[in-house]
Amino acid sequence: MFENSGKKLRTFAGILFSFSILCSFFSFIISVNKKHCLSLALIPVSLFVSYIICFSIYVFGYLREYFGIVDRNMRKIASADTNKFPNLEKSGYEEDMSEANNN
Repeated sequence: MFENSGKKLRTFAGILFSFSILCSFFSFIISVNKKHCLSLALIPVSLFVSYIICFSIYVFGYLREYFGIVDRNMRKIASADTNKFPNLEKSGYEEDMSEANNN
């Protein structure tokens, strides 16, 4: 259930938005047949709100997946050197950065 939750959230957002488009289409048909002007005016608003909600869920799923990859990579780096993060001072990182800034 909790495996690959980012992809599941993104899929859920897509299904939810497709469902809201379908419901808005049926609402449009019913509103036209019964001549409800207020319902016709609220359909674009409901689609916009649905888009914002689904977009937020999709982005959250993407971030969950992305940070899961970053977490795995950081754990690999930490485990490669006996559970310590690399020391950037000894690797010449600062010297490389000072040369890059001077150019």
